[in-house]
Amino acid sequence: MPGPLHLPPLLILFPFRFRDTLTGNWMRARCVAERDVIATRYAEWEIVGPPEIRADLIAADSGSEFRKCPPKRAL
Repeated sequence: MPGPLHLPPLLILFPFRFRDTLTGNWMRARCVAERDVIATRYAEWEIVGPPEIRADLIAADSGSEFRKCPPKRAL
């Protein structure tokens, strides 16, 4: 019986912009990322919107033997 210990982990992803090292211009990122990932990759950055909260269903179910890819068909 699933309980509070079986909830999938949540991902909190932020839209952000960063300063381009070559031009010095602020660039809006085409992706969203966690705050610690942004901080490790970019020296200057800022969050520009509300966070997206997602359930990390792949990490929660990564040990399942039923998530294997089906075999490919022969041509």
